Amino acid sequence: MKYIYNITYHIEEAVFPQWQEWIRGHMSRSLQESHFSGLKLLQIHIQEIGSKAFSLQYEATNKEAISYFQSVLEEHYRKELFLQFGEKVLTFATLLEVTEELKQD
Repeated sequence: MKYIYNITYHIEEAVFPQWQEWIRGHMSRSLQESHFSGLKLLQIHIQEIGSKAFSLQYEATNKEAISYFQSVLEEHYRKELFLQFGEKVLTFATLLEVTEELKQD
């Protein structure tokens, strides 16, 4: 089975350059500290003026990697994000399970 733990970020444009720097460091560090097999950062195209949105997708082959992240790492990361950006960066998380996948050769 394959799982994706998705964290969506809504970032005010005023702090976007600082957030970009933060997320690059966060991705590298969280991949080292977690049990995830990979990470993807995707931009979400929205029409909202004054903000940007991104999806950070943590990939895992088992639920234990997700549980470890949620119980050991996630709260620390959220506090770090809030201390640096306050409410200028908002997040929400979603756990996804890949039930079917097709690829074209």
